[in-house]
Amino acid sequence: MGVNREQTLLYWHIGRVIIENTKYGIKFIDNLTSDIKLEFPNVKGFSVRNLKYKRKFAEFVSGEEKVQTVSALLTWSHNRYLFDK
Repeated sequence: MGVNREQTLLYWHIGRVIIENTKYGIKFIDNLTSDIKLEFPNVKGFSVRNLKYKRKFAEFVSGEEKVQTVSALLTWSHNRYLFDK
């Protein structure tokens, strides 16, 4: 459960970074995806689509303490499923 909590918290922080940088426009996510792929070519889960899920997650969950509660109850794939509904 600790790994899930850390992963969910990381994704929430990434979503917050995306929200905080919306002033750079829609291409920010595209550029971030490219930068992550260049820096970490073997890391998965940072496509444009997945980064948009991370942004949605940060929009829905307002604080880090709530992320801890959500991550104790739901896996990341369950969260993504809910975002699509």
